[in-house]
Amino acid sequence: MNNNKVKVSVIIPVWNMEKYLKKCLFSIERQTLKDIEIICINNGSIDTSLDIINEFIKKDKRFKVINIEHCYLSDARNIGTEYASGEYLYFCDADDFLEISALEKLYSKSKKHNADLCILQEKRWNEQTKKFMNIEHRLLKLYGCLEDRTYNYNEMKNIFLPRFEAWLHFYKRDFFISNKLYYPSKTFYEDVIIHFKSIFLAKRIVFYFEPLYTWRYRVNSTSSTSYNSKLKLDSIVYLKAIYYFLKEQNLLQEKVNDFIPFLLSQIEYHIKTAPEDLKDILINSFFNFIEKEKCLKRNIYKDKKLKTTYKNIVNNRLRFNLLCFNLAFDFSIFNKKKNKL
Repeated sequence: MNNNKVKVSVIIPVWNMEKYLKKCLFSIERQTLKDIEIICINNGSIDTSLDIINEFIKKDKRFKVINIEHCYLSDARNIGTEYASGEYLYFCDADDFLEISALEKLYSKSKKHNADLCILQEKRWNEQTKKFMNIEHRLLKLYGCLEDRTYNYNEMKNIFLPRFEAWLHFYKRDFFISNKLYYPSKTFYEDVIIHFKSIFLAKRIVFYFEPLYTWRYRVNSTSSTSYNSKLKLDSIVYLKAIYYFLKEQNLLQEKVNDFIPFLLSQIEYHIKTAPEDLKDILINSFFNFIEKEKCLKRNIYKDKKLKTTYKNIVNNRLRFNLLCFNLAFDFSIFNKKKNKL
């Protein structure tokens, strides 16, 4: 196939996904939009994932594989982007799958409106129950947008929604590259930063309400667990990155009051779900960040509800430190008594 005619480059990082990979690749192989390329980044897999990819390559020249040593998901996506030649970019996870007409519908809508970014809706499949999960709301409706027109960030409601997965975005490649929307290297939550950057930088955003992507929810997947220490510690990285991006783009004064509730809710979530030995580190990191940034602190204290939320976080920090102090003190008393005996 002539690369000049590639309409969509699908980039799929693959790391030990032999159980789910065939369904993912088959869903892309049979897409009604044929002028696509499928770039599989074999991210140091030690199972049969590479063999599965090679099976598809043998029968379909649109499939390509790039073998790399195991690295962060963000870096694997960036490598795939460098090889992509399509007019549009789409990032798919190797354990998920697409509806047969997904890429054609996303491409047609994006072309019709000359969109920089198309945001889509997903379905969720629970791998444990083998059932589709009930989604109580439709994500896109919360943005207050319609399907038949374009938007920029100023025309959207609830911009700081806690949904930012890479596969919710269909990008015009020129927009992605020219704005250097590469995923931050060697960090988790990489898709959060790119999500917000792309929304604020895109001049024309469109929406597709029909769920075209199926997210396979797995209890032991990276996105659904909080056991990884590095993952939790990186939560402060993406929150700082969004804040400083708004500052650099001269958007902070305009959007700070929208950003703060998002910031505090994310802080509460990460502290709540962090391992006990990381809670104090996280709380201190968030506390020091807010105390340093006077704009944040000033606007938090202007709002009674936000102020109460922030004080509760600070009190948790103080209570945790006091608990550690009391435990250490009790242990020292115990040791003194033990030594006397």
